[in-house]
This record gives sequence, structure tokens and C-alpha cells, in this order.
Amino acid sequence: MNGRNLRRKINRLRQDGVPICSDRSGYYFAANQEEVNATVFRLTGLVTKISNARTGLLYSSLLGELPIPVEVTIQIDDGGERDAEQVSGDHGDGGGTSADFDSGYESLYGLLDHCGE
Repeated sequence: MNGRNLRRKINRLRQDGVPICSDRSGYYFAANQEEVNATVFRLTGLVTKISNARTGLLYSSLLGELPIPVEVTIQIDDGGERDAEQVSGDHGDGGGTSADFDSGYESLYGLLDHCGE
């Protein structure tokens, strides 16, 4: 069974009330309420991140076809700080050329390389 199918089955069992917990080491049956609470806390964090991503996507749809400038500040290990860079690009919605679309993805990949959790 692949990971995706396993996660779906675990999710279904949890919905049915089976106390299956998880942490960095994997899935396990809860031995006590503290383990259930820890898993619920972790799942709540995931729900929050997904909700924030959804909100960001909805917000981006309000902006229409305008490129969105993004300011990124990069911290260097020695404590120094480089100037913020602005990254923007075509959203790939057909409003630009193929080259614009590709450069938008390059900007996105560059931004993702510098994002923290």
C-alpha cells in the first residue's frame, strides 16, 4: 500500500473514532489522552496552514491579472542581512508569453528556495 492510500485509510479510521495517533516516527494506537491531545494539536496546525493557503489563493484571485510584488529578506548565517529583493512574474493565466510564464516560475522557485516553515 502506498503512503497516500495509507493516509486515507488512517483518516477514515480516525473519523470512525479509532484513536490512531502519529508523530515523526509514524502511526500508532494511543496509549493515553496525552498522546491523543498531541496528535490533535499537530492536526490543528495542519488545518491552520491549509486554511492560510486557501485564504492566500482567494486573495490572489481578487487581485486579477496584476503581478504580485513580493519582498523577501534573506538572513545570512553570520547574522548579516542582504537588501530585500522584489520578485514578480506572470501568473501563467494566458495573459503573457511563454517566456513570461517561464520567468514567473523561475521567480516562484527562487522565492520558494528562501521560504522558511
